[in-house]
Amino acid sequence: MKVTKILQDGNLLDAAVLDISTKDILAKFGRAINIQSSIALAIGVPTTSSAPHSLLNGFKNLIAVSAASGYSFP
Repeated sequence: MKVTKILQDGNLLDAAVLDISTKDILAKFGRAINIQSSIALAIGVPTTSSAPHSLLNGFKNLIAVSAASGYSFP
């Protein structure tokens, strides 16, 4: 038996939709995480995916203040 068409929720799809690789799934998941991080950073809500970006932005602010004021820290 060979699957040629798929009926899902009243939609008829080709069997090619079943040919998705692990690499494709991981790429889509990574893109979703990036979008979620971007939204969290834009609205100022901390999440596990946006925390590294928030810490890096805070460190950049410290460097900028240090460079502008002449203060140095270890």
